[in-house]
Order: sequence, then C-alpha cells, then structure tokens
Amino acid sequence: MAAAFGAALLDAVRKDMIQCKFVGVALGDPLISFTDTVLSYGPYLFSLSLMDEKALNKTLQLATETAKAADKGDYHKAMHLNDQGTILIRNATDNVDVYFVLRHNVPDSLKLPTIYVNASRLSHHQMFVQYLTISHSDPLFKLMNGPIRKKLGIIPDYVTWGGQSDIVLKSQYYDVPSSVISDVSKLIRAGLKVVVYEGQLDMICGVLGAEQWINKLSWDDLPQFLNSSRKPLYAPSKLEKKETGAFLKSYKNFELYYILSAGHMVPIDAPEMALEMLKNLLKVTEAVDI
Repeated sequence: MAAAFGAALLDAVRKDMIQCKFVGVALGDPLISFTDTVLSYGPYLFSLSLMDEKALNKTLQLATETAKAADKGDYHKAMHLNDQGTILIRNATDNVDVYFVLRHNVPDSLKLPTIYVNASRLSHHQMFVQYLTISHSDPLFKLMNGPIRKKLGIIPDYVTWGGQSDIVLKSQYYDVPSSVISDVSKLIRAGLKVVVYEGQLDMICGVLGAEQWINKLSWDDLPQFLNSSRKPLYAPSKLEKKETGAFLKSYKNFELYYILSAGHMVPIDAPEMALEMLKNLLKVTEAVDI
C-alpha cells in the first residue's frame, strides 16, 4: 500500500494537485510481488531446517499453482491456494510462526478478543493474532487510545486506534496477489529516496522474495545496485562488541536494509536497530525535483 500511495502522490505532485515536500518512501517487510514472495516460502523454510525435502516439494508445487493463478489475475483462486499452502506449512513445521520463524505454536486463539479470532480464521495466519496482541499491549496503543484520544476530543467512542484490522483485512483480502513492482520502479526512477527494510526472520514477506522482485525493477542503475557491497550496521549498545545488527546495501537513491534478529514487525523485534535505521533515513531533508 505504501508503494501504491507513493506512486499516486508522485502523480498528484507532478500535476500540481498536491503541494508537498515529497522526499521518499520507506517500505517495511512489504508485499511488493505476491508471486515472488509465495515462491520463496519453501526454500526459506528448507534452508532453516524447518521442513524436509518432501514438504519442500509439496510447498513448491502448490506455490507454483498459486503464482500462476495470480499471474492470470484470478486473485480469488490465488488466495484460496495460498491458504492451502499456509496450512501445509503449518503442518510441516509444527506451526512455525511465519512472522518470526524462531517461534512455534500459538496461544489458544479462543482466549483472544473476537477481532483477533476473526482475523486468524480468515487468513489462516494464526501467528498474526499473536503479533496483533503484542502491538495492542504496546505503550503506543495505550498512548493513542488514552492521552491522544482525550487531547483530540473528537474521536467517537466506538472508534479505537488499531481497531480496524479486521475490517481492513476483509476489504483488501483479494487485493493481496496484485503486484506493485512498477510503482516501486516509478518512485526510484523519479529520484525519490526509496528504502526497503527486511526482517531476517520474517517468512511472510521475507528477504528471499524481496531479492527476487528487486531483480525485476525497471531502473537503469539496477546492475550497479546489485553489484554494490553490503556494509554492517551496529546498534549503539552493541557497537563496542561489534555485534552486527543489520546490513545495508545501497546505490544512489535506493537502499535495502537487512535487519538481523527481527521478524515481520521490525520495530517490535529489534527496536534499537530500527531506531538507528529511522535516524539514518530522516537525515534526508532535501526534496528532489519531480
């Protein structure tokens, strides 16, 4: 969605429909190419010994069918097959947390609020329930629904910050297989700063799939980016011992962060490294001529 919104904003700025200082777009563990992402699941889990070759072959076969349906524009069939693939992965990996692959098995979803249970049943990603629970017990959730709500004084009682997850999931479910590689390419070619960051332990929108769709970008400088060397990054508390917190690969206005020891929710899993990355991104202050 961030890539699509970014492309729409770029068009609006160019047409003088919106006046703003548009500097760039950051894409965190994004689902840019459904087909590349789905095809990465099996190889990623197999490389971590989370499934054997038998399960890998079954996963790849189903993923290939899923990708073909998506490429043909049959998004309902693609999501139906994707749900089957998720169940296959769950059974083969002892219910691995697809958002953080070092964890297995989820709490009983029946003990969770209705909104989370509904989301879990719809997507088959039960571990998403766990992440929603974590985020909704976060101080930010309490801040937005407490002091900020009171300060604004205009938010209806029935509206809760973060409470629209189930509605959004249902509304956008069959839009998931669409690709926005062209939008990302458009933003990069416009000279905007485009940053992708990937959690090392995320399967659902992981770095293996990202490497594939990045190779498909329509950008003249893509070969130079691919040939550039990564550099290690360190969180302040880990700098003295040189404990690597991330890697950065970049060329001109395109950057790819590999955040170590983090899953899909990078700010939750690796907060210190995420903050350092954010500080680095916010150093960009000059708007480009678009």
